[in-house]
Amino acid sequence: MRSLAARSLGAALRLAAALGALAGAAPARAAIEEYENWSVSAYELDDENGLDDLLRGFTPWEDWQWRASLNGARVGMGCATTQTWEVDLDAKLEQWLSRRVSVGYRHFQQEELGESVNLDEFRLAYRAPAGWWGGGTYRPSFDKQLHDAGLFAGWYGDSAHWARAYLGFEDALNNFWEGRTEYIEDKERRTYETNPRELELTALWREGDRWGAAARLAGVPTYARHLTPAPSDSALPSRLTLAGWYAGADLFAAAGRGWTLGLRARWKGCDRTDELDEGAGPDGGFAAYDVGRLRDAQARPWGAKALGARWALRIQGLARWSSETHDTPLGHHSLATRHLGGQATAVWEAWPFLSAEAGLAADWVDVEQDGPPELDVFTHGTRRESRAVFALDLHWRGAHLVLIESLEGDDEGYQTVGFHDKGFAHLTIQF
Repeated sequence: MRSLAARSLGAALRLAAALGALAGAAPARAAIEEYENWSVSAYELDDENGLDDLLRGFTPWEDWQWRASLNGARVGMGCATTQTWEVDLDAKLEQWLSRRVSVGYRHFQQEELGESVNLDEFRLAYRAPAGWWGGGTYRPSFDKQLHDAGLFAGWYGDSAHWARAYLGFEDALNNFWEGRTEYIEDKERRTYETNPRELELTALWREGDRWGAAARLAGVPTYARHLTPAPSDSALPSRLTLAGWYAGADLFAAAGRGWTLGLRARWKGCDRTDELDEGAGPDGGFAAYDVGRLRDAQARPWGAKALGARWALRIQGLARWSSETHDTPLGHHSLATRHLGGQATAVWEAWPFLSAEAGLAADWVDVEQDGPPELDVFTHGTRRESRAVFALDLHWRGAHLVLIESLEGDDEGYQTVGFHDKGFAHLTIQF
């Protein structure tokens, strides 16, 4: 009898290889919101943000299972602070209109302390007999200025072997119909010196449950946007110049002796300049008041080992380096954080539909901040975080619910070791 770890991952990957359609086709996620709404320093509002990354979002093996489904919805939710929840939401629907034409819908929402992305995408795709495929996307918005549109093309062998290139046009109405946005009632106005374009390359290659690789390269080349306040607003006109890039990879392989090993890694960067029209600076009166540079690099190694028919061991590691610098009229300020942590849990399959998990997690965090005191941001400083983790995993047909409880492992002055720390929940429905 195969073990719990081998059955869960292997069955999901075999299902993925067997599915037709465009199950592997991830949505185009390149968007200026990935960078405009990003803040490295905001993560420091949560002293355990590194440990929370291992529990709030979906685990690497769950991501590989998710790629196997054509239709579904999932939400990962966890406590960030005493006032905020963090949510990762993903939903996808695909319907074939003929042997070669399909329509699809994708909703992607990531609400975290340092990142906020909320996208709805409709897609029309055509698959040629030789395997080439392409189509268009549309992202609606309540604000007429913020509609997005895009085109994609690539090669599609099957749901386990494909590649795609995407070109998106952010704020499409401003891009192609700017005259209509001169004045919209008493609202602010967004216009561009350089219109934003979204670029993305994604690919997936998977050989059953033996090994798999997924990659994503995305970015928004430099663009400049003017924001003119509404006539009733006394704020000064402003200009934002921004460029952002992302590179990520996800790998796994069966390593023998019951082990499945994987690595999930990403690099993200953003350069932005914020200016105000004070009437005294160069270039039409605009003067820079903040030149920011953000970087984030992280690696998440993971593994699952069979320990018999009903037992398995799961491990996750976290190595993360982040930095944020600002040049302002008050001076230069920098913040750098480094995380090194991990989590190990034992899994017991009590029944075919219910398993329990328990283990420990720890994170060593080093924080450096330099610059004028008036520019300092809030941090919890250099620290060590730890917790005990307990989870119940209920799965029946296409539904999968994971409830997670964690207990504090260190004394932080306001908590006692062994008290409730944070709770998390994952819900996935696939059909």
